[in-house]
Amino acid sequence: MNKLVSTLTAGLFATSALAQACFDTGYGTSLGSANDIVHPPQPIGFAFPVHDGTSLNTYTDIHISDHGVCWLSNAGTPTPPAGGAVTYNVLLSDFVLYGPCIATFWADANCGYNVSPLGEVFINNTDPTKCVVTWLNMWTYQDQGPAYSFQLTLHASGEVTMVYDADTNNYGSTFAPNAIVGVTPGSGAVLPAMTDLSAALAPTTDPSIFEEFTTPSTFDLAADGFNLIPTNPGWVIVPLGGTASCAQKSTFGSGCISNPAVFHELIPAGAFDLGGTTITMLRTGSGYTTMDTIPGTILPPSPNAVDVAL
Repeated sequence: MNKLVSTLTAGLFATSALAQACFDTGYGTSLGSANDIVHPPQPIGFAFPVHDGTSLNTYTDIHISDHGVCWLSNAGTPTPPAGGAVTYNVLLSDFVLYGPCIATFWADANCGYNVSPLGEVFINNTDPTKCVVTWLNMWTYQDQGPAYSFQLTLHASGEVTMVYDADTNNYGSTFAPNAIVGVTPGSGAVLPAMTDLSAALAPTTDPSIFEEFTTPSTFDLAADGFNLIPTNPGWVIVPLGGTASCAQKSTFGSGCISNPAVFHELIPAGAFDLGGTTITMLRTGSGYTTMDTIPGTILPPSPNAVDVAL
């Protein structure tokens, strides 16, 4: 017998390997422990789509900084920053100045100087469906601890996943006490109002979405994370709900009929708890992201109902 059980009533629904508040431990290739740098371009492994508010464009390369921010390009076009002060000043004006920018946790934090272990930046671009960037054991400027780790996953569908360990925080520094988290097509984009990325909100319509944590030690996504699902333009925010909400499956034997691509919930008699809710399934490449965070209207059956053939 093959059995796969998912809990669908927690507000965050299991997705096709996307709803993972846990880290992807396949870190891949180390880019080293250099500080205040934007690394040379790395291939994403596929053409990652970014909507600029007018059209959908794709990018093949990613330029990663040790400061938790990266820029996208096609063989260096548009030109990313060279590194240095732009990495540790953490300014919203720089967030939109260059090409498409993804700030996973842009803060004045680097790989450290006289600490152990030194921080390290990794990229895993071997999977044609996702590219994973990991900032492992990063330190706030002047070796302020504790060390913390966070991770970015770009999905071929255009989805973006950001995940943080329990120690991730904007501990503050001489240069920048703040942290910026978000996505923008850049190139002079005008930023919308700030968004609370820890909340499940209605879909946005702006290609830029961000949150800035201006006061030290106010980051509220530690031991948590979120998915951004593109609506082109705009985004749907899906909080991951903490490390306890990792999607899991258990397989018992193989049996004569096996279908591991199916998810379902077993509801005991009299315990149905989805009444009055709307479930939305969004197509994401080879699977679906299933959630109850997009508002919908429930239409009860009536004698006047019209059957529409699909």
